Amino acid sequence: MKTNTENDMASFDNPIKRYHSVPFSYTVHTTNSDLIELSVSVWDSLPEETRANINPVGPNSKALGLPTLRLIVVQLFSVWITDPTQAVATPRGNNLKVKSIYNPKGINPEKVRDVLDALQANNYIDTINHSYSGNPNQKTTTSRARASKKLAKLFRTLTTTQFDIIEDPNTPLVKLNEFDVDPETGGQLKTKHPVEYDQALPHVVEMVKVLRAYNDLLSRTHIHLASIDKPYITRVEKKTGKEINVQISNASKTVRRVFSRGRWDCFGRFSGGFWQRVGDKEESPYRRNIRINNEPTVELDYSSLHPNILTVEAGLEPLEDVYTLGYQVDKKFDQEQQREIMKGLVLNLLNAKTRKLAFSAFRNQKQKGHPFRKLTDAKLKTFTTALTKKHPLLADKIGNDEGIRLMFIDSQIMNVIIEKATTQEVPILTVHDSVICREKDEPYVRKLMREATKQVVGVELNFDVNRVSVHKAIRSKIYRDRDYSDRLSQHALETLPNRETDYHNNHWKRFQEHINNK
Repeated sequence: MKTNTENDMASFDNPIKRYHSVPFSYTVHTTNSDLIELSVSVWDSLPEETRANINPVGPNSKALGLPTLRLIVVQLFSVWITDPTQAVATPRGNNLKVKSIYNPKGINPEKVRDVLDALQANNYIDTINHSYSGNPNQKTTTSRARASKKLAKLFRTLTTTQFDIIEDPNTPLVKLNEFDVDPETGGQLKTKHPVEYDQALPHVVEMVKVLRAYNDLLSRTHIHLASIDKPYITRVEKKTGKEINVQISNASKTVRRVFSRGRWDCFGRFSGGFWQRVGDKEESPYRRNIRINNEPTVELDYSSLHPNILTVEAGLEPLEDVYTLGYQVDKKFDQEQQREIMKGLVLNLLNAKTRKLAFSAFRNQKQKGHPFRKLTDAKLKTFTTALTKKHPLLADKIGNDEGIRLMFIDSQIMNVIIEKATTQEVPILTVHDSVICREKDEPYVRKLMREATKQVVGVELNFDVNRVSVHKAIRSKIYRDRDYSDRLSQHALETLPNRETDYHNNHWKRFQEHINNK
């Protein structure tokens, strides 16, 4: 294993940064014998008294010390090998049931705390304590841990690579939440334990079948950002304006379906892949830089999907453009800004239970100082009236909690696309109602997207492409209209991804070696 030893050693001279961390996982896994044997040797090196306290003798006692330590060591290795400066957020509370389908290893959270204390006492990890603030506007964080110089020295003796770190194959690929989930991230909006369910339910078995095949294909596929020079990207949250780090690694490719409200007909979207967390399509400098097996990609996005589903359900023809009104509602905003307002407003109106809640959510999604935050309920009501005047069928649908049902329908559409593409060994990535694919696969994916909406909602729905592909730009040279040809080529050049970095190319090379050695 080749690592940047100099940078690795230098990292220990810098304090742990609280927000430069990854969440703790109860499902991280490896089958690599070197890393497993290292975990055993670390366990054996702990004082006998320490091991006995972790594994007390008794009729109901289980020897959970070693499995728990292995879970932690594998996680520390996964972070260290990609970025030695990064830490793991370490739980100190009992936030997970031992007997839960979401805890396939049967790890006791209290044992996690005990093992972390033992590793710290024996200089295997460096830590910082949790932070707490009585200010409700400030976030409370758990403690953080990363491999110490002592443990890193042992890691450097291994032949293990980052591609040897996977998710436990027994981890449920379907999650049922008690509360609503964030449409953007798939995360819970309220902190509660997920709902237990019978994994033998026929519809669950069918979903898992699709997901296992899909994740298997993704595991054999190199998915990366061509423009990065480190294992994570830093982006700014639109709502808070805070910088967050998103891990770009082989361990962040697993996709699952997430349902909400304890029901199988609410939400159901595909979540988990890092490509869903790199930022909006319109604003992110990273989405267009996604590579699949080192090939450039395009993104195909259904046009006004939710309003069009409602339109089709009403027996009407699909709408070409829901967000363009044809006249200026407020002279303070030009047509482009007005369309942006309408797009965000429609999204919130469909998701919210009342129009007032939709207006509030629309404003809160914008950073402080953004002109849209100054739009009052009265002004947003004016925009809403303009919307319903142009599209009367939406009048009874907005502010009526339709979004959760519509997201389930779009998840069914994506399920059809994923299943068919996987069967043909065509790797695709989904971001809610859009599909990212290799440029060469675009014609096939277009066909799938049309077929999927026909199958689920009964009508073929339109979609947009995020940029002109390299292929189209080259082909534009055949047009006799030189002005058109040059404009098309220029647009392609402006939207093309950045050139590949050395980091990306090395990552691609190591992945190929890993696949060839399996």
